[in-house]
Amino acid sequence: MNTFERHLYFGYGMNTNLSGMATRCPTADCLGAAVLPGYRFVFRGHADVELDADCYVDGVLWQISDLDLKSLDRLEGFPSYYLRQRAWVETADGDQVIAWVYSMGDQSYEWEPGEHYLKCCLEGYRENGVPTTQIKDALEYVKAAPKYEQLVETQDYAYDRASW
Repeated sequence: MNTFERHLYFGYGMNTNLSGMATRCPTADCLGAAVLPGYRFVFRGHADVELDADCYVDGVLWQISDLDLKSLDRLEGFPSYYLRQRAWVETADGDQVIAWVYSMGDQSYEWEPGEHYLKCCLEGYRENGVPTTQIKDALEYVKAAPKYEQLVETQDYAYDRASW
């Protein structure tokens, strides 16, 4: 990878936090608030986005180097915990650009984030003038949802495994 190649990256959750990003991605430039259309913001212990044509996700657009991208890949557990793909992002000026976006590989559950993680997310949104509504909505939803332990119970439908 060329150290000097630059990429656009859409960050949400804790990757909106300026001090956190400065530590993880020292050559990243914050380009300001942006929107990821066609996705919904959720918590799965950590922030995540999932496809939803009727929603959008508020976040921050960054310009990052190859080294920053490698750092984010390590942080996000790419390619097992989070996957990375390109998506259309709308800037505050109304321009549309293609940027890297991470989303979790397992989107079968939702889970409340830890207090420190949540504080880091809220701080980043406020620093960048990003509305915190999606964070509050996702928290309300996950608190009202059945807990994950209740969902892992399986049913025995008496399938004959020998015939598989």
